[in-house]
Amino acid sequence: MKRLSLCLLLACSPTQASYFEAPAPTDDSSWDSEAGVPTSPPSTDCMDLLCVDGRFTGWSNLALTRVGDSPRSWEWSSIPRLTGKFTYMYMQGVQANDGGTRLYFLNDWHRNKQGAIADRCYNRFNFFNQATKEALEIRVFGNQTISVLRDGKPSFEQAKGAAGFYASPNIVQPHSIFEFYIDFAPSEAQAQWMMAASDPCGSQPPPPPPPPEPNAPPTFGTECEDPSYLLDEPMMAAVAIGSGSVSVTPTPEMAFVYAVDKFEASPGQHIVASGRSFGAQPGSVTVGGVSAVVDTWTSNRIRFVVPENVTGVVPTRFAIGATTVDGPVLTISSTVH
Repeated sequence: MKRLSLCLLLACSPTQASYFEAPAPTDDSSWDSEAGVPTSPPSTDCMDLLCVDGRFTGWSNLALTRVGDSPRSWEWSSIPRLTGKFTYMYMQGVQANDGGTRLYFLNDWHRNKQGAIADRCYNRFNFFNQATKEALEIRVFGNQTISVLRDGKPSFEQAKGAAGFYASPNIVQPHSIFEFYIDFAPSEAQAQWMMAASDPCGSQPPPPPPPPEPNAPPTFGTECEDPSYLLDEPMMAAVAIGSGSVSVTPTPEMAFVYAVDKFEASPGQHIVASGRSFGAQPGSVTVGGVSAVVDTWTSNRIRFVVPENVTGVVPTRFAIGATTVDGPVLTISSTVH
């Protein structure tokens, strides 16, 4: 592969000076100097210094760059970071072997300093193509595996994921680090995606809750998906896939629907839409242009009923405050159960 530079388009939140910052080490009195990442060369499956191993390859917490030190080179050291509430994120685009684009992504998730996450739990990345309304979901698991779903169905493009628990150039206390790459086909050049991440806040998820009481409101997610455990990172980004390159524009918080729990359903079934900044005041939902009954509305989940007399491949739209946003496309059929 040919390594190409990452084009960064600066955008600032009104409440934050900038999402892009130069990396700098952070002191922490509870840091265990023996628990960090030893300096190591790239492994044989790495491209230059881009390695999917759940750590900052080539960086050592025993040789932190301090004032007056000579510069050191390590994985991601030349890429400006995106600064969120719970994380620092890095993205880099390179030319893939088939002429498409390989997106490398590191999520330096400092919210979890308890320990390595359970094998079955994951860091979830949601991408939504605003032109095609395609929903892409990537999960990087604690057991070093990755899953990719496109519109809810397994997808088998080239991808690799890794989860680590190490110190980093940003936070010297060991914490969760997630890393992956995924290949986008040449036909996806110039695709525009909105990206959001949800991440575990501890090493172990909470136990499953007791069975709900009759007529109790629905809950959204248990164990690894429990909203008190899998936290939404407020910072989002617009990701543009070029030909062998990636452009990233951090965005302020805004209404955004990126996924549904069913992409295929029948009239009368409930569907849960996930996203950000839905607000406390319920809005409205249409499926194929027909109003849907909304029975639950939270800041990041909307549950609605597929209207009767709607069939085929249909769009979804969500009126959230003064804004109307598009959601994923659904396939509605009376034969879906």
